[in-house]
Amino acid sequence: MRGKYWGFFILMVVWLKVNAQIDTDFINQYMEQMIEITDEDVDIQQLTDQLFHYINNPLNINKASNSEILSFPFFNQAQALEICNHRKKFGDFLSIYEFQILPSFDKIMLSNVQHLIHVQTNPITLKTIKKNIQSGKQQFMTLAETSAPKNQGQIRKINFETDSQNHYLGSTIYSNFRYRFDYKKHLSWGLNLEKDAGEKMSFNTQTPLVYDHYSMYLSLKDIGKIKSLQLGDFHVDMCQGLTLSTGLAFGKSSIITNAKRNFNGFKSYRSLRENAYMRGAAISIIHKKMTVGTFISNKKIDATINSSQLDSSNETNTTYLSTLIEEGGYHRTNSEQNQFSTASDFQTGGYVEYENNTFKMGAILQYRKLSLPIQPANQPYNYFTFQGYNYLKNGIYYDAVLRNINLYGEFSHCYSNMAHAQTHGALISVHKKLDISLLYRKYDPGFITYQTNGFGENSKPKNEQGFYLGYQIQLKKHLKLVGYYDLFQNLNIQFKSYAPSRGFDLWTELKYKPSRSFHAYYRFRRELKQVNSPSETMANHTVNQTQRHRIHSTFKLSKSIELRNRIETSSFKSNQPTTEGSMIYQDFIFKPRNKSYQWSTRIAMSNIDEYANRIYTFEKSPLYDYPMFNHSYTGIRFYVLYKYTTKRKTNLWFKYGYIQHNTPVQNFNEQYAIGSGLNEITGNKKHTFTLQLKHVF
Repeated sequence: MRGKYWGFFILMVVWLKVNAQIDTDFINQYMEQMIEITDEDVDIQQLTDQLFHYINNPLNINKASNSEILSFPFFNQAQALEICNHRKKFGDFLSIYEFQILPSFDKIMLSNVQHLIHVQTNPITLKTIKKNIQSGKQQFMTLAETSAPKNQGQIRKINFETDSQNHYLGSTIYSNFRYRFDYKKHLSWGLNLEKDAGEKMSFNTQTPLVYDHYSMYLSLKDIGKIKSLQLGDFHVDMCQGLTLSTGLAFGKSSIITNAKRNFNGFKSYRSLRENAYMRGAAISIIHKKMTVGTFISNKKIDATINSSQLDSSNETNTTYLSTLIEEGGYHRTNSEQNQFSTASDFQTGGYVEYENNTFKMGAILQYRKLSLPIQPANQPYNYFTFQGYNYLKNGIYYDAVLRNINLYGEFSHCYSNMAHAQTHGALISVHKKLDISLLYRKYDPGFITYQTNGFGENSKPKNEQGFYLGYQIQLKKHLKLVGYYDLFQNLNIQFKSYAPSRGFDLWTELKYKPSRSFHAYYRFRRELKQVNSPSETMANHTVNQTQRHRIHSTFKLSKSIELRNRIETSSFKSNQPTTEGSMIYQDFIFKPRNKSYQWSTRIAMSNIDEYANRIYTFEKSPLYDYPMFNHSYTGIRFYVLYKYTTKRKTNLWFKYGYIQHNTPVQNFNEQYAIGSGLNEITGNKKHTFTLQLKHVF
């Protein structure tokens, strides 16, 4: 059955006609910069979809709000503020070349963004779309990935016929399929399907499709008075992400404007993260300077169900959710399948917003009700964690542009436990050569963090207070200094810290770019955190200190050949002896002009004492699949990525990856293994194969 469906998809993709989609190095460089500054598991598919969206749907500078301009990823802080102030003073732009009179724009910058922005004054209506819908684009894309040798989950599946031993139920193949239609940014619909490695095809009788996960959406945006209309699966992202945000947000980085969240309402859900979306309908209407929006969502969500007896004399059990799974969604084993769609999740709410040329403010309300109560594990760090069936949250937010300053913030309140969270920040263009980002946040220990994306040291805006300072300094024409200093403290106990704790994060990078063919940078990062000391009492802490150095260079030998080199070291110090880690890699990228193929390859060597010294690297991969590779071992990493475009412009990607661990002398035998649990493979070598097909017509 599986082969039949794959054959159908491949034939459908290969035989359709296509127009090539533009792929710019400028976007890829930005994407790499965004991804490499975090070791978190971010939603890369959503990020790439947002960035490549601007290729086919350039930002309309005259119609975009200040928030949209400030959130445009390819403008820095000074450039965005100059555009906002220019529009306020002189009105609409007549041409994008008018940008050259702005101090922060030069010819190179304008050439980079000229295909991603435009000026337009004609409004879009439903009649306009109906007349021109035939000019929309359709896209099919499918990806398959597998690895060898088989892991323990697969070996147990082959060797054991009973369910007495935990094992994976499906094949080693990961696969997904996407279809989407887009008419500019105004009308789109699509279907996304996915099966994780180890999952059976269509194990669930509720799913009428062969894939484990499916998602569908219909989206209308900026049509007359309709700012956004979403049917099916969608995101709700508002302001700074404290009250409600189901989408993507990054943490601290060299891009200092990332401290500010530029969330702006409802949008379609095009990613493959299971459970991380709303399902239902959302609409927002704009009238003059006011926007009103509302949404309703009702779906099933993965969760772990437990039960407890009320007392020794009562045989009645209380059923509750010990874990609510809003990220991931694996269904590879019997126990994981038992978590599938175990709870009903109803949500509703809305927002009202006022915005003029320089100021925006609004209020948002969210109500959520689950079919079973949440009752987390009885641990000290869960003392303030939310328990119950439902909760109500509301928030107020603001965003103002005052000459060279952008002030923003949000205050959020949880009615169920009277907990609060707030963040207030400023982006300041002190000089055309100096930008500063300031942010203060304070999150109560009991703040409800489900579906939130607040800025901070922790993964969720809870139990934290801190102050962030980011800076970007143009020292000379070809020399730039960027970085940040973040001082934070945990207000109460948390995981691995049974007393209030504090720390800081210092990060700086010196960039040198004398020409388009060469650029290099040096990066330094130092982190200090207080955690429990295993040899002391609960209230005592030890200080964990991590320090990293990186030297990176990129050199274009010609228009077709590019070399990239990197050396990075890390050290980890606590109450134990200091451990070290190091990594070096060499990239070779070949993109011949006027050819139907291109390829890139990397060889990397790492020497890592322990997991705390791990080093992350960005890897080139098929579209929408830009992974961070974790060098947490001593050994080598090699990959090659090949891309081929047919005469009918169907794109094909193939990637082969290989890792080999150095085995200690005492372990140089068949007992050596990579990974753990059901993902463990015997030996010190692993191979990964990825194939992707994409067709646009």
